Amino acid sequence: MASPGVVRLAGEPAPAARYREPHANAVSQARPARTDRDAATENTQIRATTRRSIAALTAQTLLQCLQAAHDLRQAFAPAARRTRGTPAPPGGLCTHRNSPGRLRHRHARGPQAALAWSQPASASHRALTGCAVALYDAADDALSLPQHLAPCALRGTMRRSLRGTMRLSTLCLAGGIGLAGCGEGLDWELDLASRQAELTPAPFFAGDPANRALFAADVSFWETPLAQAELDCFWSSGVRHVIVGTQVASIAQQQLAMAVAAGMTVDAYVYIYWDRDMVAQVEAAFDMVKGFPIGSMWLDIEEASGATALGANKLAAAVRTGINACKTHGVGCGLYTSPGYWKTYVKDTSALNDVPLWYALYNKKRTLSDWTSERFGGWASPVGKQFQTAPLCGVGGADWNVMQVAAKPTVIVDRSLPPDSGLPPPAPDGLYPKHGSVIALDYAKLMSSTIPRATSYQLALESWNGRAFVAYHTWTSADAFVKTFPVTRPNIYRFRVRAQNAHGWGPWSAYSQFDYGSYSGPRP
Repeated sequence: MASPGVVRLAGEPAPAARYREPHANAVSQARPARTDRDAATENTQIRATTRRSIAALTAQTLLQCLQAAHDLRQAFAPAARRTRGTPAPPGGLCTHRNSPGRLRHRHARGPQAALAWSQPASASHRALTGCAVALYDAADDALSLPQHLAPCALRGTMRRSLRGTMRLSTLCLAGGIGLAGCGEGLDWELDLASRQAELTPAPFFAGDPANRALFAADVSFWETPLAQAELDCFWSSGVRHVIVGTQVASIAQQQLAMAVAAGMTVDAYVYIYWDRDMVAQVEAAFDMVKGFPIGSMWLDIEEASGATALGANKLAAAVRTGINACKTHGVGCGLYTSPGYWKTYVKDTSALNDVPLWYALYNKKRTLSDWTSERFGGWASPVGKQFQTAPLCGVGGADWNVMQVAAKPTVIVDRSLPPDSGLPPPAPDGLYPKHGSVIALDYAKLMSSTIPRATSYQLALESWNGRAFVAYHTWTSADAFVKTFPVTRPNIYRFRVRAQNAHGWGPWSAYSQFDYGSYSGPRP
């Protein structure tokens, strides 16, 4: 579960720090001493691997640092240019927000940057080279970032190898890639797009049957809109319940809709701030999820800012006010917190032990039966436990829980494989962003529904140049979605999707057109 975090939509207030429960198994271990021979051997191995394949050596780290270079260019761009869009999206990979004393280890989890570009038309070689040099400089700066901006701030042999790899790769790019923003006036565009591997379910986990608890995943806007393939992978991993954060309306509503359509039950949570009206926060959360069959609304009690000043009694009274406001909506109402937070700020009060409890303790113990040794706050028993945060089906920051759920699914999904028709697949539907949407974030996650027996999908994006749509890029995906960062913003884009099976490619879908940012120019 997460607060809106440091990166947010334009105009949103900056949230304060969050408390982190100490890991139960945190043990400091000294590293064995390294010799010069060790370093020389490692250096030789790295150089050899680099020669075989730069991508095989540092694919993820290199791409992360390219993202950092993009972020640096954005940060140091002229103010007039920065005002064109909202701040960088959740996911600047070289920004870690893991300051001590937080409940959530919510570092910025973002795209693995992959390069994609359109076919050149009349781009100037000199201009392209100049933009590549700018990328070179920014990437070099990224390698010099302070250590707290890891993973790009590497040291020792890996750092030296990465510096050489970055420079070599940048020189290779000089002939045809322009830096985002610098290349804006060119026909070639640099796009930092996600490159996701084919989704792989986690080992199946049935929850905690002994305590009638399901495997539940909670997500927020950090996890982005969810594709059907991701929810199907959740299901194959055992997830039967999804709890959605109410930070960004468009994302929360999309996540709820997809989870319901996947045959899961759903809850929602509202992150509580102490310097805002409690009832207003709860009401805003209910407004956001109106029309969805949520079983419970959870008050997320983990905000440290202002908690000490209020004191335990006022904090408990404020939570009670929020619970009472929740109960007027006719759904279950509970609170989420951790033993560390509750004992530190609310002085382990038992004044709220009548309220259903969902607690966080990252010891990877996947059962509610451990309550006898983990109890706090006077609760006789909890309803749910969050036992870890870990990638799930490519969704990097999903929280894993066991939770007792009384509601029943409102949609039953037939997951049996239909017979082979002997024909190519039909055109996919369910395109997102929906036609006519306005995307207020700094990324676009393109997706469609999946089709039984389809093995591959193509998502073709086109950009509006003021007179006509022109090809931007076409991605091939095994899972019918891609997260991308189109260069020109604000602008109008449209995309379509087709699927392939053993009998060939099917027809293209209809286009879905969307505004990327607040576009005010000539329209199609």
